[in-house]
Amino acid sequence: MEDENEVVIVTNVYGDFCVRKARRKRQKLLVQELMLDYANNTTLHGLPYITRKGVTLVEKVFWLLTFIASMSICVYQISKVWYKWQTSPVIVTVSEHLVPVGKVPFPSVTICPQSKCMRVMYDYTANTKRINALLENENITSIMNETLRQELIMYEDVTRVCGSLPSKFRYVAPQMYENNFSDASVVHHLDKVAPRLLSFARVCYIRGGPVPCQKIFNKVLTKEGICYNMNSLSANEILRNEK
Repeated sequence: MEDENEVVIVTNVYGDFCVRKARRKRQKLLVQELMLDYANNTTLHGLPYITRKGVTLVEKVFWLLTFIASMSICVYQISKVWYKWQTSPVIVTVSEHLVPVGKVPFPSVTICPQSKCMRVMYDYTANTKRINALLENENITSIMNETLRQELIMYEDVTRVCGSLPSKFRYVAPQMYENNFSDASVVHHLDKVAPRLLSFARVCYIRGGPVPCQKIFNKVLTKEGICYNMNSLSANEILRNEK
């Protein structure tokens, strides 16, 4: 009787061990199938190539390393954001304040004429031809006088918005440059030859009614030359002259 009981106990223990082993094996296979199914159908770039059939080992290793590097960078960025949130949390809220469209200020508008120089004030083409002819003269320094010097300065200032200086300009007449900085005369010359507002905008309409353009547009200096702006902030609200 004792031998039979020992056989039954050993059989039960061995059977339970086999059942647990088989259950663990099924669970392992199930996890593998789930992982393969996820890798094949996920939208994460690179991961499907690791388990796809027909892909070489080199390609699988490459995509595996790429995926690990991407996840590492992602985790690093998330940790930085989390640390920043823990050290200096900032909550942004939007306070809604509904107003009628009529009370919304019209945006600032800047109009720059395509023509930078009025021909009646300064014939840029004719002066370019004349100055190019002067620059070809090797004895230009001998005929340099105050009138010619002012003419060359005027041409240089207008060229800032109308074209480019001839290659010989600075080499033929270097004595007219005392320093490398411009003074207020540049603005004066550009303003003198710039098109006037009434030459391209006579009547403006705001909210369905005509308004004289001179009342709403102000002259401003930009990198495009003299332009006209409306609804701009005042200079003291844009610039600070603190010492």
